[in-house]
Amino acid sequence: MRKRQETRFKRHCRRIFRTNKSNPITSLDDRLVAGKRYHFLFLQSQFVNKPIKHLKYNKKSYLPNPQDYKFRVPFFSFSSSTRGRIICNVVENTSTIDDSATGSSTVTIPYV
Repeated sequence: MRKRQETRFKRHCRRIFRTNKSNPITSLDDRLVAGKRYHFLFLQSQFVNKPIKHLKYNKKSYLPNPQDYKFRVPFFSFSSSTRGRIICNVVENTSTIDDSATGSSTVTIPYV
């Protein structure tokens, strides 16, 4: 299994970095740009920052519940201060939505 993974990785490196072409990508900066373009990780320090589309969030609450998932949801990987700011923003946004939904303010339509 490991040998197949290594040959597959080498094949992807040849394809992305064009090592078998007349002008291969040789500098590290160019390799990083090509890796980012094709979402290809070839160094241990690399990561791809993309939204997780296969997650299905609980529709009942605005924030995910950690007990609903067997893995870490991006919200829970934030620091506690960042989570607090997110919660404050959600609470402020929902309170303004609730005030506008109850119709506490009157809207006047001017005559044209």
